[in-house]
Amino acid sequence: TWNAATNTCTLTSDLSEGIVIGYNGITLDGNGHTISGTTGNGILVQVRTGVTIKNVNIKNFDTGINVDNSIGITLSGNTVTGSSTSGIAGSYSNTLTITGNKISGSSHGIYLVHSTQNSINNNIVSNNSDGILVSVTDNTSISGNTVSNNNGNGIYLIYLGSDTVTGNTVSGNNVGILMDQSSTNTISGNTVTGNGNGITVSDDSYNNILTKNTVSSNTNNGISIINSGNAAKITDNTISNNNLGISITPSNSVTVYNNNLINNPIQVTGASGSTMGLNPPIGGNYCSDYSPTCTNTNGASFCDTPSPFSGGPVGVVDNYPWTIQNGWHTTITTGGDITTTVVGNTTSKLVSYTVSAIQDSSPISVSCTPSSGSSFQIGKTMVVCTASTGVKAS
Repeated sequence: TWNAATNTCTLTSDLSEGIVIGYNGITLDGNGHTISGTTGNGILVQVRTGVTIKNVNIKNFDTGINVDNSIGITLSGNTVTGSSTSGIAGSYSNTLTITGNKISGSSHGIYLVHSTQNSINNNIVSNNSDGILVSVTDNTSISGNTVSNNNGNGIYLIYLGSDTVTGNTVSGNNVGILMDQSSTNTISGNTVTGNGNGITVSDDSYNNILTKNTVSSNTNNGISIINSGNAAKITDNTISNNNLGISITPSNSVTVYNNNLINNPIQVTGASGSTMGLNPPIGGNYCSDYSPTCTNTNGASFCDTPSPFSGGPVGVVDNYPWTIQNGWHTTITTGGDITTTVVGNTTSKLVSYTVSAIQDSSPISVSCTPSSGSSFQIGKTMVVCTASTGVKAS
């Protein structure tokens, strides 16, 4: 049926042939009905603007939904299965929104190429050869997707620039997230678990940031940097129970700091030429096979001696390993050194000071020894303050 007021075509029955969108600015509402075929495109959107495709079940075409040379297209709430090439494909198209779709049993779940300023979010992409493949794109956001049990790569990124991969759940794939020949991108806040390899950045990929990811229980490597680097950062990730936590080889100028490395038989390997940890107060990483038992007499939450990353051959050490997981999320603010004068023949003086602490921007309690208002003897006295998280500052 056709609603002229809203430019909406609503299906009232199943179809056994594909659909070609012939006008701009229209909405195709499948209303839960199924389009099935054997070859070609289930739905073709070519040289169109402002089109919405929603609530359609699409089965057994070469390509389920094909968007080509179009602008401002929205694909939402569709279920695409059994496509021999791609469940959803976009090429030479800009400002696409691909959201809330379910794609399975296809060669590529979602395939986007030569396109810019697109959004791929909140889709379920499972049991394909590759989950999400994005190539030659800029300023595209891939967020909130569940990408699981694909035979190849969960999310595969190649020839990208200034794109973000955020908040996805990626599990049961051969490689969870693979970035190849791509620069100035951010991979953040993803949960990458139970894959062959977790996150891999390879082949001349530069200036990328990997941060706030949870990378766990992957059969091989948690995070791998291969033939890449040049100002890349690996920071604030939790990397646990992988066969190898972080592998950097052969790559240079990778900075690795403020990560939790937990129960990986080999925590870090091949990091020669990279920087493992920064100077305080930022510090290095937490390593479960070193940090809990290291000597800590410096009045801060850093080990007194560098972490050797025992368990794997490395060319560098972490000079300031943290003693507490996520210690870098706690900030203790003091007034700095205090100098005061003792009058007369007394040998001590009552001294007051202020101190505060926050955890991820929220105030938390902090106590100090000696406490504010205590009697301090003449000379230098170190005050050690401990936040409720266990982080110390002096």
